Amino acid sequence: MFSTYGDALGGIWATWWTKFAIWNLHQLPFQSSWIAAPYASEVPFLLAPVDHFIALLPNIVVGPVFAYNFVIVLSFVLSGLGMYFLVKELLENHLGEKSQSSNHLIIYLSALVAGAIFTFSPYHFVRAWQHWDLTQIQWIPFYVLFLVRFSRRKKARELVWALVFFALTLGTNAYYTLGLVFLTVIFVLVELVAAAIRRPKSLLWSLPLVLVGLVLGFTIYTNVIKPKVASYNQPLRDFMIYSLRPHNYLTPPVWNKYF
Repeated sequence: MFSTYGDALGGIWATWWTKFAIWNLHQLPFQSSWIAAPYASEVPFLLAPVDHFIALLPNIVVGPVFAYNFVIVLSFVLSGLGMYFLVKELLENHLGEKSQSSNHLIIYLSALVAGAIFTFSPYHFVRAWQHWDLTQIQWIPFYVLFLVRFSRRKKARELVWALVFFALTLGTNAYYTLGLVFLTVIFVLVELVAAAIRRPKSLLWSLPLVLVGLVLGFTIYTNVIKPKVASYNQPLRDFMIYSLRPHNYLTPPVWNKYF
């Protein structure tokens, strides 16, 4: 098993249950009468339904442990590829206009290094050891990639792919989905400001969009986010233990056995 004990065991059980519910019981796996029997209960570890369905075929063919490991390894492969294509897209817009072969080499090497850093980051490994849903960071760079492509090419195909990867993130982890929402809002605001600078007349139609976004964001914060934060009481000691410090970005993680 790739992961350590703890939440990973619950994730493997949920992987087995997804296959058993669909393949044997012919029902959706989101509720189980096997928990708190004879009353049905929600499945507690079914946190990433998209990835449980991806694991369905290897689960049927081999087993839940192999399927669990397969999705984790697939996450490392797709995360590296996604960041590679994203950085390649961004650099080609700046260096790709020139025909020198050295620029193409810089683009490919930079994209390769960025993909390796992203997928082999300590965060990715730590999440892979315990939290299956948080391991699935691969949809994030693909979403940003097609969002950038849509803003530059204005093709419906790029928007459709961006929505597909946003939906995959939504079916994987709520934290990452919320992060993509904030990222999209910032991206749209920056694009509107850039368009207004290039064409001042466009400011007349961009201002209403900005105002609507601010009103909508304030409404969501006031009615959804703020009540949840106010009701969450976490000891100050936990913040001190789990918060990052500047040197943490430069040093190996504390669980690294070689340092």
